[in-house]
Amino acid sequence: ERDRRLFAGLDATAAVGEGLRARSPGVDASGMAAAFEESGREDAVARLGVEILVDLGVFLPDAVALGEKAVASDGGYWPNLRSLGEARFAAGDAEGAAEMFLLALEEAEGGNGRGEMQRGTAWTRLHLGKALEACGERAGALRRLGEAAALSDVVFDWIERDRALEELRKDLRYPEAMARAREVFGE
Repeated sequence: ERDRRLFAGLDATAAVGEGLRARSPGVDASGMAAAFEESGREDAVARLGVEILVDLGVFLPDAVALGEKAVASDGGYWPNLRSLGEARFAAGDAEGAAEMFLLALEEAEGGNGRGEMQRGTAWTRLHLGKALEACGERAGALRRLGEAAALSDVVFDWIERDRALEELRKDLRYPEAMARAREVFGE
C-alpha cells in the first residue's frame, strides 16, 4: 500500500510538472502539495516537486514549502535538507540555503549515523559554495567549491563552466582552491 501511494504521488507530481512545462491553463503548484499529502507525506514526492519547480523557475515559494514538508517528514535525511536548500536558494534566500546545505553535509557525513559516501556530497558542496558566494563569503565559497571539485570530475567541470561562478573564477585565490581537483583529475 505504501509503495502504491508513493508511486501515485510521484506520478501526480510529475504530471503537474508536465502541465507547468506546457503552461497548461489552471495548473499550479498546489497539485504537488496535494500529491504529497495523498502519498502519505512521502518526502520523495516533496523533493521531486522542489526539483521540478526550481528547474522551471516557477512557484518558488511553493518549492520552499515543499522543501519544508520534506524536512518535516524526515529532517535527518540529507537529501531533504539539500532539497530545501535548493528551493531557498532559487527563491533568493542565500543565507537560509547555506544553512540547509551545511546541515545536509553534516548529516551525509555521519551526523545521524546514516552517513553517505563522501563523493555523494560533491553536489551539496557545490550548492553550498554558490550560496556562500551569494552571501558575500568568498573565502568560504572557494573552500567549499574546492572540496566539491576534488570529489567529482563532473562537479569540477561544472564549476569550471557555470556562468554563475564567472566572477568567482577571476579571484586570484581560485587556482589554489582548485589545485587538489587538478591534481586528482590530472587537469
